[in-house]
Amino acid sequence: MKGSKIFGLLLALAVLAVGFMLPTSEEITRNGVLSACVLISVLVLLLSEAIPVALAALFGPTALILLRVATPGQAFFGFSNHILYFILASAVISHGLSSTNLSKRMLCAMLRKFGGSVNSVVVGIMVCTAILSALMSNVATVLIFLPLCMDFIGIYDNEEDKRRTGRALMLALPISTGVGCVFTPAGSSLHLLVLGQLEQLTGLTVPFLSWMIVGIPWVAFVLPIAILLVLKLNKPAPISREKLDAFIKTLPSSEKFSFKEKYVLVVILSVLALWMIGTWFPRLQITAVAIIGITFLAAPGFEGLSWKDIEPKLPWTIILLVGSFISMANALTITGAAAWITNNVIPTSLNLPPIAIGFIAALVVFLLLLLVPLQPAVIPLLSIPFVALAGVANVNPIAIMMVLAFTVSTSYLLPYESVPLLTYMKGYYKKSDLAKTSLLLQLWIGVVTALWVPFIVGVLGL
Repeated sequence: MKGSKIFGLLLALAVLAVGFMLPTSEEITRNGVLSACVLISVLVLLLSEAIPVALAALFGPTALILLRVATPGQAFFGFSNHILYFILASAVISHGLSSTNLSKRMLCAMLRKFGGSVNSVVVGIMVCTAILSALMSNVATVLIFLPLCMDFIGIYDNEEDKRRTGRALMLALPISTGVGCVFTPAGSSLHLLVLGQLEQLTGLTVPFLSWMIVGIPWVAFVLPIAILLVLKLNKPAPISREKLDAFIKTLPSSEKFSFKEKYVLVVILSVLALWMIGTWFPRLQITAVAIIGITFLAAPGFEGLSWKDIEPKLPWTIILLVGSFISMANALTITGAAAWITNNVIPTSLNLPPIAIGFIAALVVFLLLLLVPLQPAVIPLLSIPFVALAGVANVNPIAIMMVLAFTVSTSYLLPYESVPLLTYMKGYYKKSDLAKTSLLLQLWIGVVTALWVPFIVGVLGL
């Protein structure tokens, strides 16, 4: 074991030991202190990579039990949350789309109409990935388009041209999927994690269609600026029209749709329609509909879509991680640690307009992700303070939690998350390239989110 991993493991255990030494008061009990220390120790294990992510996730609930902070039922509370089953269902839907040529057909149609230059190719890929990420996981979306991008880079003869174009495309993929997933609450498990925290803390919910009414214009405001920044700060090398046409011909467009493609498309569109109808019929709950959808996807036993093919590819590590953080957030609440944090961190009154509150919240998310580059971890850390902030600032808690959801899923300042890491490993860009492009985009996202989200949430009367 490397020295850094040993240090991380020892530091995590030391944090737990310190929990027995810190002072308590009427406001916060020993269990409250220990619940906070358990959360910090898990973050240390994850950031230091002292043990595998799945084991670090399970360490949290186990520590809560062994330290007598929570009962087994309370410690594993998060693993009964419907969000975990939605993550599973979302992975199957993503796999269903990736097992067909539907995404390539969409890209081909766009390039045939607008693909007159290399810039058009970058725009086409960013628009297609943004649209697909509304229904698919960002990782799956990137994995679909990554080989296409690598093939396109390969048509260049000059190594410098390959490097320039590769940098633009490898930055375009994570940025556009991060923006596009905001289209729907199903675009990212992070969104449902935020909505779960909102419901647990306030009892409020956001209907599927209402989210889309907020999210679609937001994407329309942000995606063009994201495309502009990628193209202006990372200019791809020009290429001849003949080579562009030759590349487009390699995409599946002329072949007829297979029965499998038609079937998958009908199932996925039906799931999306039922999600929207669920706005008026709450029994059509988002996770329940998703599970019905994946049952229809896997039932016919298409090649690559049988449950035997799907099961090994399910994101079990992410499921364990999300369940663990929901459990630890619950422990903070039941032990009173959350109330103590709220009372000592959030001011008793704050006379600022909703726009300022929204921008401050977005800025806090971006800054915290620099210190804790784990998106699922940031949500339970900020949910309780954000809901409390909404109360003292007289802001709708739905608005401030949607600010959290929109910003946490689009913040890629460093390539430590799985989505940018997939493209960073190809070696076409440096960390500074991602930071330079993303920093300006994050500022724009902060402005748009602060101006739009509180306003439209008020208009919708959520």
